[in-house]
Amino acid sequence: MENNLDQGSKEGPYDKYYENTKGEGPRESLGIALVYVSCKDIALDLGAGALRDTLYLIENGFERVVAVDEQEVVEDFVRESGHDDISVVISRFEDFDYEPGTYDLVNAQYSLPFITPDKFGSTLSKIKGSIKVGGIFVGTFFGPGTEVAGAILHEQSEIDGLFDGFEIIALHRKEGIGKSGIGIEVMWDVYHVIARKLKL
Repeated sequence: MENNLDQGSKEGPYDKYYENTKGEGPRESLGIALVYVSCKDIALDLGAGALRDTLYLIENGFERVVAVDEQEVVEDFVRESGHDDISVVISRFEDFDYEPGTYDLVNAQYSLPFITPDKFGSTLSKIKGSIKVGGIFVGTFFGPGTEVAGAILHEQSEIDGLFDGFEIIALHRKEGIGKSGIGIEVMWDVYHVIARKLKL
């Protein structure tokens, strides 16, 4: 789930999130990242949600996208899309089987900060390992000003250290009050990262 806010029962917020985001266009940073993609065999979308980014990847030339989300309703969205080039996997990011050197692009928008804290490092390592040399990571991390329950927060000085073996193409920080996917106003402090893998 892309915006896993701790607000009441799990089912209600998830329903509202999908209602609010279904049919929306892709994240801006994903569009920018595609400029740097040299091969479009397969992409991984972590926190696929209502498929806003997954469909964009297919529409922009990827032969296959693996859409990972822990909510089973995503399977319905894939069926409704009519695309047989989208493979959906219902899984937490910590439990997904990341095959080394597989993906030309990994997209992780507003999702990685909700990994179980004691598994964040090992999971991010597997995610980076799953990217082909020359492949692209695009995603978001939360800074200390983000007011979202349970999210992992990073100082800006830590971001470079998360991407050893990568070239950071873009790192943009955005702060301010905005609405979450379920319509609640929260304080955001978000790092938007685009990085290219340089070596195994």
